[in-house]
Amino acid sequence: MNDRRGAAWVTRVSGLLIPSIPLIWAVVPNIWWLFPEESLSGFLWAGYGLASFNLVLSLSPESQRARFVAIYQVVGFAAAFAGPLIGSLLADALTIRGCFFFSAGGRFLAALLFLFTVRGDSEPA
Repeated sequence: MNDRRGAAWVTRVSGLLIPSIPLIWAVVPNIWWLFPEESLSGFLWAGYGLASFNLVLSLSPESQRARFVAIYQVVGFAAAFAGPLIGSLLADALTIRGCFFFSAGGRFLAALLFLFTVRGDSEPA
């Protein structure tokens, strides 16, 4: 899909579907439902990771590409560091189910922010 529709399209679609992952965790009736859920999770995150990096490459000016990629990586790893810290604070204040709903909401807001701020990439080859 990345080659046919472009990185921006794949990033938008996967980004809007990723919030469903914590929602599914919040409502699964038993552990067996998590096998298909985690398969979906892996598929969505793989598509998002590939497309978002390709989007950074296509939107960054060639002379500044290394800087753009470095900033992209720093922001991503800062979020990976801060997320569990914030989650542990929320876990004390909310139930685990509440944390899942909060996570889904935050991911959905981030996807909407991306949807309305990033215009797109060049047409796929």
